[in-house]
Amino acid sequence: MRRLTAQLARSGIVISRPLAPFRPLALILARRLTLALTNSRALALAWSLALARRLALARRLALAWSLTLARRLALARRLALAWSLALARSLALARRLALAL
Repeated sequence: MRRLTAQLARSGIVISRPLAPFRPLALILARRLTLALTNSRALALAWSLALARRLALARRLALAWSLTLARRLALARRLALAWSLALARSLALARRLALAL
């Protein structure tokens, strides 16, 4: 009991002297309070870890999406370049044909 009282005092919970007749009840309540606080800290930590994992997953998905988008844009640029080259060749061929006529 003394160890629990000292531990509670370190964590900021002090059982005053006028409560001495109710000391066992106060210790039980304080123990439950510290357990509840510990559980809430554990829940908060678990929640923050889950949130961090979700954020990391979101970052990975965004990175993958941006890489996919970059690849699609590069492919579109290559296709546009190929299309413009084909158009330029066909125009050159049309000019040659027009000059030949």
